[in-house]
Amino acid sequence: PRLLVRAVESAQTQTHPPLEIIIIFEKQEDIPDDWVSCPPDSVRMYKNTGSGVSAARNTGIKKVRSQYLAFLDDDDVWLPTKIERHLEKMDNTDAQPIATYSGVQQRDNNNQLNALKTPEVTYRNMLTGNHIGTFSTLLVRRSAINEVGMLDESLSCWEDWDYYLRLLKQGRVQAVSEPLVLRYSG
Repeated sequence: PRLLVRAVESAQTQTHPPLEIIIIFEKQEDIPDDWVSCPPDSVRMYKNTGSGVSAARNTGIKKVRSQYLAFLDDDDVWLPTKIERHLEKMDNTDAQPIATYSGVQQRDNNNQLNALKTPEVTYRNMLTGNHIGTFSTLLVRRSAINEVGMLDESLSCWEDWDYYLRLLKQGRVQAVSEPLVLRYSG
């Protein structure tokens, strides 16, 4: 629950605030006690209708009404300009990308920087590995999801890599080269 509060606060304090924040949870114990009866403003919560991270993301996709969807894992944090920078890239380029992704600052539990990724990827180099990383970097058009489909719930890992490849095969996916996501790991 402590990580979830931190993640939601990072979404709520964006310079371009999200229109809706949807939390998909596995167990009620994952939700702060005071949120169970009274969630924060602009937050809607749903229990995962399947099993695993792909099912949780698919449940969220079905609930969102916005033209754009961004994802945030509870152990990650968005920097304040993340949504603003992504929308600038989506709306102010001739290329009209179907999705954007940002760089990542990988931090340890003591908040020490241990990696910085600001990748520029192509379909070809993504075949060698997931160079984008966490799904928390992604912003995608709803129309692209309608074309590409939902995440593959049969995959127990690398579901994000699979989805990135499917997006890259469908259309232009552009980098927002700034590291706008903080990812924490031990």
